[in-house]
Amino acid sequence: MYFNRLKLENNHISKTLFSLIEKKFTPQIYKKNAPIYPDYNGHIDSAEILFIKRGSAKSVFFDEGEEFILYFLEDKNIDIIGGTCTIVFLEDSEIYRCKMSEIFPLLKNADFSQMLLTSMIKKSVLERRIIKNLAFGRCKKKVAYFLVDIAIYFKNQNLPLDFDMSVSELAHFVGLKRQTVSSICSDLFKKDIIKRTQGKHFVINDIEKLKQYAQYDID
Repeated sequence: MYFNRLKLENNHISKTLFSLIEKKFTPQIYKKNAPIYPDYNGHIDSAEILFIKRGSAKSVFFDEGEEFILYFLEDKNIDIIGGTCTIVFLEDSEIYRCKMSEIFPLLKNADFSQMLLTSMIKKSVLERRIIKNLAFGRCKKKVAYFLVDIAIYFKNQNLPLDFDMSVSELAHFVGLKRQTVSSICSDLFKKDIIKRTQGKHFVINDIEKLKQYAQYDID
């Protein structure tokens, strides 16, 4: 299944695997907008794994007052609390917060190990793509590249593809100023690659032109 920053693929943790977590850890409740700040000091014992039982959150980092969204998390997603990223909950959520050292005994279960490893590999691939785009993409490429990702994510729907996102939200996702993103969108409007409808809806008219505009490379 395709996965991207809008929505990581669920890990489909089976009841048997979840029971292993429930037996060892106590769920914690986080209110909407509550943050979990990173507390990683370079040692593996200071990192934590987050299992979302119910609810949703976003993984973000802040630079000079600007918010950059890495990806969204929802039920059955797994994330690592560490590094420089902050977790911010989008609704009241119930989670399990587990120290890495506390997870080690569970790794004796082959199914649990495979589930955890698969999730971490997917996150690693996604984050590598994000870094590649930020490091080498020009501003217009960043915007167009992300819009292509959205079109691929909704690939089962026919064009034109209508999705709900404001210019400010788009700017947060690509890590650019709102004014810059607005100018790039105006250029895309003139080329009839995308258009705006009422409210904060974007419509993608031509995915192939958008790929050319982005010089899109999924590898």
